[in-house]
Amino acid sequence: MPQNVVLPGPAPWGFRLSGGIDFNQPLIITRITPGSKAAAANLCPGDVILAIDGFATESMTHADAQDRIKAAAHQLCLKIDRAETRLWSPQVSEDGKSHPFKINLESEPQV
Repeated sequence: MPQNVVLPGPAPWGFRLSGGIDFNQPLIITRITPGSKAAAANLCPGDVILAIDGFATESMTHADAQDRIKAAAHQLCLKIDRAETRLWSPQVSEDGKSHPFKINLESEPQV
């Protein structure tokens, strides 16, 4: 379900972009800088950018999208689409403490 996200200006916005019509891919956020305006607005890697400041991105090249983002001075308005599903992975615990950045890749014991 598409949603609108407004980042207060000025740049830097704190995200990295990939794709564009020249790559035959949608414009997708691939990286969020921790503590950035993008992080504060809850943008996530994998979010698809459908519009930048009201301009649809379906026919934008990567460079066109970068130029639109750079042109935003006071605020950046993005219309994004986010997959509703999130991957779940069990947390690893050692000495009774869970480690949020470690995941368990071992298979469950077979009975």
